[in-house]
Amino acid sequence: MKKKMISLALAAALLAGATIPAVAVGSSAGVADETALTGVQPFTASPSLDPEVQSDDEEIEVVTDNVVTGGYILRKGTAEPRPLEQIDYPVIKITTLSMSAQANASVDAANPGASSDQKAGMMTESGLTYGKNASVNETANRYSSAGSTGEFVDNYELSFFDNLVSMAEGNLENYSAIQIADISANSQARGSDKSVRLTFSAPGVKTGSRVMVARIRDGSMEFVNSSAGNGTISFDVDPGNLGTFVLLTRKE
Repeated sequence: MKKKMISLALAAALLAGATIPAVAVGSSAGVADETALTGVQPFTASPSLDPEVQSDDEEIEVVTDNVVTGGYILRKGTAEPRPLEQIDYPVIKITTLSMSAQANASVDAANPGASSDQKAGMMTESGLTYGKNASVNETANRYSSAGSTGEFVDNYELSFFDNLVSMAEGNLENYSAIQIADISANSQARGSDKSVRLTFSAPGVKTGSRVMVARIRDGSMEFVNSSAGNGTISFDVDPGNLGTFVLLTRKE
């Protein structure tokens, strides 16, 4: 694939939304790289409030912050996060880049000199571990530093079928990311043996727009079935097969 070098200003133009808070950088800190994200705008579909992401499932609760119907992911009266596994009914948790970057920056500030390995298992204000947040942040860094979406995709292993999909879409050269997020589930949700349809807010997307959703896990990328609505992107997730998700729209 022909490599296209683009400036940071052009990278910013590929993304839309409010400004990401700047974060400090370590060699492997697991936070969003300041040099990659300075001036770059985050993903507009960031579902920081529940109304911005919906689910068609009545048995599995989908949350985008740290509050669930049966209590709090953050322990009541404290700032101590409570792992998803301590919630005793099915929950899917969505954590966007804006949440994961700030959460790891807070851990870095509170633990100066600690290595990434030492921090990996620490619970953070996002409701995920430092290491889980790092997967989202590192994906964002990789996207920001790539010369194009196609070059970003080249970082990952694709199945034969997904390679064909990518080729059919012009190696995704005309696509740009509007969202990067971790989607995780607790054991009750993973054991449900059912898929859940999620609908993300996606300003500017119209019914019939060309959209794609990629799931990244263990160095591999897989495209999942998705559809565009009026200001939305919908796709199905398997609670037992989640990871970091990238929502892409084709430039008209």
